[in-house]
Amino acid sequence: MSVSKPTRSLLGALAIASSLVAMGCSSSDAADPAGSTGAAGAGSGTGGAGSVPTGPGLSLSPPEDGLQVRSVGTTIPVGEDQEFCEVVALPGSPSDVYTIDRVEIQMTEYSHHLNVRAIVPGTEADQNSTAGQRVPCRNNGTNAFGEGFATLSMSQQRYNDTAFPEGVGLRLVGGQKIVFNYHYLNSSTEPVEARAAVNLHFAEPGSVRKDMHRFGMYNFGISIPSRSQAKFTMECRVSQDIRIWNLIRHTHKWGTDFHTWYAGGARDGELIFTSTDWELNQDHQLADPVLIPAGQGFRFECNFDNTTERDLGFGVTAEDEMCILYGQWFVANDGEAPLSQDCVGVAPGADGITQGAPCAGCADGKLF
Repeated sequence: MSVSKPTRSLLGALAIASSLVAMGCSSSDAADPAGSTGAAGAGSGTGGAGSVPTGPGLSLSPPEDGLQVRSVGTTIPVGEDQEFCEVVALPGSPSDVYTIDRVEIQMTEYSHHLNVRAIVPGTEADQNSTAGQRVPCRNNGTNAFGEGFATLSMSQQRYNDTAFPEGVGLRLVGGQKIVFNYHYLNSSTEPVEARAAVNLHFAEPGSVRKDMHRFGMYNFGISIPSRSQAKFTMECRVSQDIRIWNLIRHTHKWGTDFHTWYAGGARDGELIFTSTDWELNQDHQLADPVLIPAGQGFRFECNFDNTTERDLGFGVTAEDEMCILYGQWFVANDGEAPLSQDCVGVAPGADGITQGAPCAGCADGKLF
């Protein structure tokens, strides 16, 4: 069957799962109103806008109409920079289809980022992963199990709430595996708990007509000498007509201003947004999805202030840097299959701009 809301039998299974989880709560979970499950459960709280979670632990309320999934997590020792990929399976069977149009995530303190990805059934990643598995990983978690991921959410903020445009959503099935990729840098004086939660909000039945996709545009050609400032500009063009509705900057802590413009067409050079904070000012949501015709795209500039005594380059740890523009999009033309819109650049041209080249599957672990 295909459903946007759990069936009565599935709700019963979820209630049983929630009961089993509650029986296994530790004393540390007792102080956390939402607990820690490592499994999925039916929502019974409010969640969403107006209930932004606060505090050092996990306080994300389950959605009224959806699923909440939590990582079991681990402990990060003092001074450690660690990144893990943890696999959790959705409840139900493959005949249960969940249509999602909004995703909330929350993580505990000292997080560097959280990426939540669905493993596409039948892919290499599906074959190489097991529910309950937790492994060290880098590359934002995409190279841990091989190819076959669909990104649900990503953020460097401890809480993020993303609602998709009208008619756009994601389809997941019962038993499908979800990967929590969490990266922590424990700069405190005590060990910290690395845990995360995601709320998957159900769309109204029949409301989703387009599937949401993400791209990554990666500028590998960044090199910032010690005690200096530098900026790097890159362009990427899309390979089919798409509609874009959300853009996200990604740098690390030495990233300062980040500018994004349209590239090509009548709007070439028109500023879309400027971000001034690598942690608190990352996302830019457009008022309405904007058509980007094939052959047009984006130009983005990463500015850096290297305050260290060492040179900085593109790398996967919190002590390296990155220059990436992510975007959320859907196919503009009905009936057209989605193509990868990922691209990568390594060196600037004579005009100082790095031209990105297509990189099919970049976001699936083929990058670094």
